[in-house]
Parts: sequence; C-alpha cells; structure tokens
Amino acid sequence: MKNKFLLFITACLIVFAAGLCFLLLFDEHSYKLDVGAVNDVAMTYYENGDVEKAFEKAEKYGFSVTILDKDENVVDKLGNACENKAAAFSERETVLELGNGCTVIISDDFSTIFSKYRSTLILVFCICVGLVFCMMIFYCWYIYYRVVKPFDKLRLFAARVAQGNLDCPLEMDRENLFGAFTESFDIMRVELAASREREYKANQSKKELIASLSHDIKTPVASIRATAELVEIMSENDKVKNKLQGIQQKADQIELLINNLFHATLEELQELEVKDTEENSQLIDELIRLADFSGLVGDFTVPECILKCDKLRLGQVFDNIISNSYKYAGTPISVSCQLEGDFMHIEILDSGKSLDEDDISRCLDKFYRGKNSEGKNGSGLGLYISSYFCDKMGGALEVSSKDGFCVTVTIPLAK
Repeated sequence: MKNKFLLFITACLIVFAAGLCFLLLFDEHSYKLDVGAVNDVAMTYYENGDVEKAFEKAEKYGFSVTILDKDENVVDKLGNACENKAAAFSERETVLELGNGCTVIISDDFSTIFSKYRSTLILVFCICVGLVFCMMIFYCWYIYYRVVKPFDKLRLFAARVAQGNLDCPLEMDRENLFGAFTESFDIMRVELAASREREYKANQSKKELIASLSHDIKTPVASIRATAELVEIMSENDKVKNKLQGIQQKADQIELLINNLFHATLEELQELEVKDTEENSQLIDELIRLADFSGLVGDFTVPECILKCDKLRLGQVFDNIISNSYKYAGTPISVSCQLEGDFMHIEILDSGKSLDEDDISRCLDKFYRGKNSEGKNGSGLGLYISSYFCDKMGGALEVSSKDGFCVTVTIPLAK
C-alpha cells in the first residue's frame, strides 16, 4: 500500500512539472501581441518616417518588422516578418496600413519569447527534477529499511536455525513487509526448540531404561549360573551335567552381551535418574536378603529410623556389592548397621583376599578392574555405578581392605 502511494506522489510531481511547462509555453496571453507596443512602433515610423528609430522600438518589444511602400515594395526589414501582405495574412501576422500609403507588418519572434521564459522554465525543470530525485532517494531508503534489511535478518536467522542455534529469538517488527513472516519464523524456532527438548528427554529416558535394565538383568543371570553350578556339583548324571554346563555357558554369553549393551549406553548417558523418597530402615534388611541369593550373609540388626533414599537404586547398590563378593571372594558376608549423626552406615565385609592400596584407591573408577579379576567376567562398572547412586542420594560409598574386602554404604536420614 505504501509503495503505491509513493509511486502515485512521484507521478503527480511529474505531471505537475509537465503541466507547469505547458502553461508557461502555450498560455495564449503570452503569445498575444501588445497592441500598445504595435501602435508605438507604427506611429513612430508614420510620424517621423524614421525607420531606424522604429526598428529600435521593435527590437525593444521583441518584434520582427517589415515596412512596405504603397506599391508593396520592401522599404526596410527587421527580423523574420513576412515581405508581403498576402503572406502576412496567411501567417496571421499584424498588418497596419498607414495614412501615407505605407504598410507595416509586425510579427512576434518565438525565440525572443522563449528567451523571455527560458530562465523560468529552467528553474521549474530543476525544481521538478530535484523533487523526483529526492523521492527516488527516499524510495530507495524505504526499500532498503523495509524490504532488504528485514529480509537479511530473516536470512541470518534461517542460517542460525540451520546451524542448530535455537536460543536467539528473532526480533519482531510488524511494520515492515515481512512482519507476519517474522512472527511465524520465531514461532517455528520455539517449536523446533521444544521438539528438540522433547526428543532429548525421550532419548535420555530410553538410555536410562536400557542402562538400568541391562545392569539389573546381570543379577538374575548370575543366580541362574550359580544355581546351575550348584546342581552340577550335586548331580551324578553325566548327561545332566552336560546340560547344566550348557546353561552356564549361555549365562556367560548373556552376561557378555549385557555388558556390551550397558557399556555402549553408559558412554552416551550423562546421568541416571535418582528419585529420593522416605523409607523405613527395615528396607535395608529386605534389599540385602533379596541380593543374597546364595545365603552367605549372616544375621544383622537394622536400627529403626526413616531413611531418605531411592529404593530401586539402593537395591542396585546392594546387588552390585554382594555380587562382587560372590565373584571375587565367595566367603560368608557380615553386615553391620549403625547410626551416626544424620546418617546410617551399612558396613558389608567378606573374608576374601585383601586388596593392595592401588586397587583400593582405584576400584571406584569407571571400567577399572583389580588384579584379582583375571579370569572372571565383569566390566568394572558395578562399584562405580553404586558410588554414583549413593552420591545422588546424598550419601557416600567407601571401600577398604581389613581382613577381607569392606564396603561402607552411607545413607542420609529423613529430616
């Protein structure tokens, strides 16, 4: 709409300039002879017979003059006036017959009239050209700031979105031609950012689920293998023993595949979710008994209190600790619980071979396996994950070597 208005104003200026020039050049009053001037020239010649003086006045008024005698012969001539009356009448020039028989033919000179108005025409033309030029400059400025510049903003914004930068909003400007597109583009950016966030959370949830399930499956697989080993020892039938050995081999294969899956998932996973709730301290006894499928844990007492922990993650912690004790020690396990300040300390101790200082200092590191792990399946992630879960619950996990291998799990009390 504004573009049409500017074009209309420019056209009006051009028409105005052309009309003004037309009026100045073709005004009938501008071309009508001044009767007083004509009479002045004619009477000067009639009264004095002085051709030179009459021509001086004719030049003054801008006339062309031809003087004829009574026989229509040219007495004298100034300018481009006709030389006989017939031609003068044809050209509509002024013919005056004087009393002495002479005839004066007077014509106005177009070049003289043009010279008279030339300065005015030049001024009007310059003014009109200047106005049109100013309008063109203004229009170019308008196009740049209302079309080119907003389009550049959209182009740069699209480039940022293509590069993955969805945090920088697009400046709104509903006044320019791209105002509606500006708002739509920014809505698109917001939707893309929300979609990316939803996709990220969905991927994180899937990775957490895979990591959690893959590690939790290891415990029942270990139970299957241990049960198969026990039945194999007790069985005297060679055919049954072969079948049980096959079960053990498949259990080992499953555990290897689970470790590979868990390893690949954990590499991409930034953190496993921990949700703390208030739980009764007797939960400790329940979780440890569930993890102790071979019955190596002796009797122990849990003080009555309310703990702040994640039941699922705490169960994984005890599964990992007791599973490691089965794998590397295979001895009876003693558990003791005591309250100290705002925390409960659960100490889990087996009677296996003591570890050296280097193993003790590094056994909580990701993928680290001690010197006693040779020939035993594992990924070096059990204690690392357990320590991570304890930290997220506000507690801690510590290891030491005293008459065997000792793991101390610290859990905060509910406040």
